[in-house]
Amino acid sequence: MSMDQHTPYESIELGHEPVEADVRAVWWTAAVITGVVLGAFLLIVGMMKWFGRVEGSPASGYSEKPDLNWSKQNSLQQLRNQEQALLSNYGWIDREAGVARIPVDRAIEIITQNGLPTQLQGLSSSGQNSTQQVIEPENPPANAEGDER
Repeated sequence: MSMDQHTPYESIELGHEPVEADVRAVWWTAAVITGVVLGAFLLIVGMMKWFGRVEGSPASGYSEKPDLNWSKQNSLQQLRNQEQALLSNYGWIDREAGVARIPVDRAIEIITQNGLPTQLQGLSSSGQNSTQQVIEPENPPANAEGDER
């Protein structure tokens, strides 16, 4: 052996790393890592199969064809149109009591001008019925009287 080459144990004693890597340790490390990854993969696959049997497969409610039921979409659109009509038109809630429905935009204008009420309409703090303020619409539509709910 020449003077500038040292055995691994002599290299450690001299304070530097040996020239050669321990091949057996590298192979053992690679085998352990491979085993852990393969074991985790098999565990996950087994758990997915078990959950599929216990809970039902995720594709059990899946149909091959999309639901093209236009009546559902039309009924949703009709509901939205009815809700929009309720929010944007005048109408009676209880004609005998004088309770009317006004459009949201008009209600915002009234609250902006007059402020919020200090007391809820209906029952006052004494428990008796308070007088209700009836706001007449400026231009009620002709069909407002026929819209009773």
